[in-house]
Amino acid sequence: MNSPSYPNPSARGAVITLLTDFGASDGYVGAVKGVLLSQAPLATIIDIAHQIPAQDCFSAALALETACSTFPPGTIHIAVVDPGVGSKRRALACRAGEYYFIAPDNGLLTFALKRHPLQLAVNISQVQPPKGRISFTFHARDIFAPAAAHLACGGTLEELGDRAYDLTLLDVPAPTKEENTLTGQVIHIDPFGNLITNITEDDLVSRTPGEILVQIGEYAIKGLAKSYFQGLSGKPLALLGSGGRMEIAVGGKSAKEILGLGRGEAVIVQW
Repeated sequence: MNSPSYPNPSARGAVITLLTDFGASDGYVGAVKGVLLSQAPLATIIDIAHQIPAQDCFSAALALETACSTFPPGTIHIAVVDPGVGSKRRALACRAGEYYFIAPDNGLLTFALKRHPLQLAVNISQVQPPKGRISFTFHARDIFAPAAAHLACGGTLEELGDRAYDLTLLDVPAPTKEENTLTGQVIHIDPFGNLITNITEDDLVSRTPGEILVQIGEYAIKGLAKSYFQGLSGKPLALLGSGGRMEIAVGGKSAKEILGLGRGEAVIVQW
């Protein structure tokens, strides 16, 4: 049997990731992977997440922030949570830091671009859709996947379209700082019910864990825990999660349900 003849062996070693809100019960993720493997058959495809809450760009942006930096340089990240599919919103391909990002221009790249400075972004207009035409409802298959395959096979960003400026960013509140106080808020709830805040490790870099007092709702939490295990007593704890953000958790339980708190809740840190 003859070995398969690939159109462009330069795709060997390319890594492409997928992050969507498509879920796992339909064929949407499979269709995107089919296009990638048809156009870049030597690429390695990795799933980051497909259970992002439907049309929740904020949750998707946080998930991308958490995962993107763990991949090798040159990885092509496709992120598609796209309530504006078929509208005039732009389809972007970007080079930022050591990575490529392909996504709708709806703020999904907000946190990733804070970690990885943007070098170049283009508005994707020059791709070969798998069926010869672009569906108004499935740009992941017909625009984003072909763009990623193009890059995986050695193509350039400039070949995908004209340069794009003024990318859309999510309106993310920054913590406010006073002499001995930092006031932030809950911006996300993870699948375990942990309350993720907009207070980051950098905001607390000069503070020792034991001197911090965290106030959220009617709860006062002294110090920062090192792990969720320390909260198995059923009392809330504060800790820096693996994504570098302060979290409010209840070990082994949902802090959202136990504390009755959610997005937008104020979090006050004092020392």
